[in-house]
Amino acid sequence: MANLILTFSELYNKVSKFLGTYGSSGPTGTALTDAKEIVNDAYRRFINANPSWSFLHKDTTLSTVSGTAVYQLPPDFLELKRIFQFGADANYPPLEETSSQQITDWQNINDMSSYPSFFAIGVGEYTKETGQVWEVVFYPKPDATYTLSYSYKMSPTKLEGDDDIPIGALEYSDCIRQLCLAEAESSVEENSGVQEQKAGLALQIALKNDRRKAPHNLGYNGNGYRMSSWDLARGSFRVNDVSFTT
Repeated sequence: MANLILTFSELYNKVSKFLGTYGSSGPTGTALTDAKEIVNDAYRRFINANPSWSFLHKDTTLSTVSGTAVYQLPPDFLELKRIFQFGADANYPPLEETSSQQITDWQNINDMSSYPSFFAIGVGEYTKETGQVWEVVFYPKPDATYTLSYSYKMSPTKLEGDDDIPIGALEYSDCIRQLCLAEAESSVEENSGVQEQKAGLALQIALKNDRRKAPHNLGYNGNGYRMSSWDLARGSFRVNDVSFTT
């Protein structure tokens, strides 16, 4: 079913027409390469314009393996947005974030295995083919399979196929198109022109629309004077590891 969201080919064709390199049936050769590059430059500018775009947040899960403390995060991982948590049916508190060095120190003292209570995000392997990857390490080392949910900011991939659709939704399509025209304008003119002015306005509208997607109610904002079961589990002992007699 056709929709109004602009595809990669529709965007680079608009750029080519603006530059006067469209030809009889579309851009070819160097003109096509340049138009595609301009679109991806504009696309990158759009993504970087707001580090908190709602559509860059991805919810997912990670399943631990008994005896394994370190796990590679998804290739498109940029930064953590919501900490690791057990499912609602699991009687464990959410994990607390710490540093990789702290976990290493704990492991050197006592490399224990249990349900994980702490995690740290660290730098994983880098290669020029795949780029930088990130990893998470848990402490204590998981002693079983635990399913942990979390959310992170993702890195969108480059537009390559003619039918590729930019991230976001219909309401951002016009903004991306205008940024493409502004990028094309700057490639032939030294100073900002009309297209750049239109792009600035379109970007402000897109940012305003995205802010409307923020939650209207973040929940109770109290002083935390009551101790929950999670708080108790963070005390001087681990509740789930202690057997009580009455």
